[in-house]
Amino acid sequence: MVFNDFLIKEATSVLQRSKCGFITSLHLTEVVDKILVEDFDELAKDSKITLLAVGGYGRKELAPFSDIDIMIIANKRDPLTSESAERLLYSFWDKGINISHSFRTINETLEDSLKDLQTRTSLLDVRFISGNKSLFNTFILDAYQKIVKKNKKDFISQIFNEVYRRYKTFSLSLYQLEPNIKEGRGGLRDLHTILWLCRIALGFKSLDDLKTLFTKNEFRHFKRACEFILRTRIYLHVVSRRKNELLTFEYQEALSNLMGFKKTNLFLGSEIFMRVYYRHSRTIMDALKKVMNLFSKTIFSLFPPLIVKKASKHFCISKGEIILDSKYTLDSPELILEAFYVYATTNKEFSERLQDLIGKKKLIINKDRQLSSHSAQLFIKILSTKRVYETLYEMHRLGILDRLFSDFGRLRYLVVYEPYHRYTVDEHTLRTIKHLESLRNNSNQKFPLLNNLTLEIAPYILYIALLFHDIGKGIYGSSMKHEGEGYKRLKTLLEPFEIDKKEKKTIEFLVKNHIFLSKYALKRDIDDIETIKWIADTVENEYNLKALLLITFADMSAVNPEYFTDWKAKLLFEIYHKTISHLRGDVFRIQKGNREFLSLLPERYAVASSHDDIIRDHKLFESFNGNEPMVEIRKIRDENTEIIIVAHDERCLFLKILDVIGSEGLNILNARLYPTKNERILDKITVSNWANLEHPGFTEYFIRKMKQVITSETRILNGINVENYREKIKCEIANLPSHLVNFETFVEIDNESSGNFSIIEFFAGDRIGLLFDVARIFSLFDVDISSAVINTEDNIAHDVFYVQHKAEKLDSLLTLKIIRAVHYVLC
Repeated sequence: MVFNDFLIKEATSVLQRSKCGFITSLHLTEVVDKILVEDFDELAKDSKITLLAVGGYGRKELAPFSDIDIMIIANKRDPLTSESAERLLYSFWDKGINISHSFRTINETLEDSLKDLQTRTSLLDVRFISGNKSLFNTFILDAYQKIVKKNKKDFISQIFNEVYRRYKTFSLSLYQLEPNIKEGRGGLRDLHTILWLCRIALGFKSLDDLKTLFTKNEFRHFKRACEFILRTRIYLHVVSRRKNELLTFEYQEALSNLMGFKKTNLFLGSEIFMRVYYRHSRTIMDALKKVMNLFSKTIFSLFPPLIVKKASKHFCISKGEIILDSKYTLDSPELILEAFYVYATTNKEFSERLQDLIGKKKLIINKDRQLSSHSAQLFIKILSTKRVYETLYEMHRLGILDRLFSDFGRLRYLVVYEPYHRYTVDEHTLRTIKHLESLRNNSNQKFPLLNNLTLEIAPYILYIALLFHDIGKGIYGSSMKHEGEGYKRLKTLLEPFEIDKKEKKTIEFLVKNHIFLSKYALKRDIDDIETIKWIADTVENEYNLKALLLITFADMSAVNPEYFTDWKAKLLFEIYHKTISHLRGDVFRIQKGNREFLSLLPERYAVASSHDDIIRDHKLFESFNGNEPMVEIRKIRDENTEIIIVAHDERCLFLKILDVIGSEGLNILNARLYPTKNERILDKITVSNWANLEHPGFTEYFIRKMKQVITSETRILNGINVENYREKIKCEIANLPSHLVNFETFVEIDNESSGNFSIIEFFAGDRIGLLFDVARIFSLFDVDISSAVINTEDNIAHDVFYVQHKAEKLDSLLTLKIIRAVHYVLC
């Protein structure tokens, strides 16, 4: 660490003076070169070995915690050269230098490089440090030229495949909120790949050689982007004090300050910094795409050069790409939209020339003037094709969506710190389009109900609603209530579209209510009849409900790849079916044999339970003899498990149940508590990971333990002092995960939404025992839990409880006490 501390000090000093990543990396390289040369001259000067820099060190691209990649070469392996190499390495290690090394003969170097792509690409950046210069010259003549040029076509193909693999592994999107600045899209590895490809195919030796591939303006932006990403990486090493390539939330504010980004009236400094970061990453990624396209045509081209096929009045297909017919010029917004319609219907890509032309001509679209009716009609046609996501993505990449809809342009690279979200707002929006399209083209057949619903609603209605559903986030201060702000701006956006008033009204409804279903599915008791009535009153009809279900699926699926779980799908579909039944006037019919049993339970039990569940619960209820509680384990759909308990209704019963469940490491998804009129209670708790913990005898052991704890005389509330909780749990919440850094704990109580219950909702960083501690507070104040919706994901706890005090809602004084007490245990 002493050596790394030294490099941090050097990097910080140079950055303060130069504010340049290139200069700083070069300085660090020179510092390391000097140390290695001194050691070599002292320990191995007269030996027959040569010290070379490879990889990032060879490129002179060091950050304070970078690996120092070296290779020691010799004409042959013998005791003398091996001893010299070993002595040299031990000297480097003794100094604390993080050496990544190899020792090879020249022949071994060539053989190894042709077997392994990573070895071969690292050797493309080889650089002499010290030693036998004639040996190095021999290496260049006998090995390096073959490393670069042998089987050139296959070598380039391997690099292409590595790009695709890396993108899939490290970054499905450029616009992740916590990007990998080295391996992710638009990161340093993309820059390295450009240099490697140009070295292999064109013989380029430096970054400045790339000038010949770009316009003067393009190269200036590209070089500026490379410097910015490199400087960001250096600062990230300085701030995190370790080898770190992940630009997580916890470091973004510190980096934004160091790099000179100041808070404004509209945005945090970290938000401005990240928007600039994404712009530069986009530049590097586009440069790599351009270089790969160039080599695809020149080295791998499969198209005859003279075949030209008409695709529309103004556009043709040539060599598998869309080009502008030479008789026309790109001189109107309508022609630009026609180009994208051809893109959407032919499944072809734009030629490089047409892309550049669209980029230059986009200013003919006046973003301050309303879209013409013809342009709006072309846009609707694009939304009715089978290639909507890719087309809108390309329109956004080339800046056309921003010009057509300035409200959408405000979302470009926009970072909004929200729980669970992994992408910028514009990327999230386009991903909603992708997920909806996957239902329409049946590439996603996991939810047949949703596939069928897409056939009932015009696609452009859903796509327009999704495209504009988050535009409210582009307005300062509206991220929390963005749906209302977006609704206000929507009427103007929809004016050019020649669709009937009913369809416009549907789009407005969907934008205004796009978080409505997810809120009630995840944060409210969907077994409460009042909840279903409220949803039905809001959606008004089945058509709106069906459209809203599709919008909700797309929106939730685009939060992050893991967010829309089978459990969330179950809740969402359950609320959909119950609302459909209510809208149709369906009546729940009680089976004759179960009427007496159901008469003992709250009405919401019948709403929540299937006929088979009622029969099984009734049987378990009848088995309870008033002494030993009854416990049953049921496997339910989606690999979840339900724990059903029948016992005497007593204070702290739920706490005891939580104690057992928590001690076994089970993850609660949902809890439903049904007190009966004869002082018994039926509790049903759904857990997600029973199958992961189950082993022979586990079920019997768990049931036995649950019965013992319930019947024990343990005083769970004995000697409790709420204020003492703060010290008890302080150590558990001191180190929040990085994605929670910008999120504040909150607790709120809703006394309006339910007629019979107070609804307590809290959001906080999760920890062991959190749910138990909150439930213990309720018991301390003699507050009864009727049901609980438990959402724990990404180390975030977002839980909702339906509660009563002495069969009534909480009064004002008790509400204040509960909020204060729960705040203590949360933060």
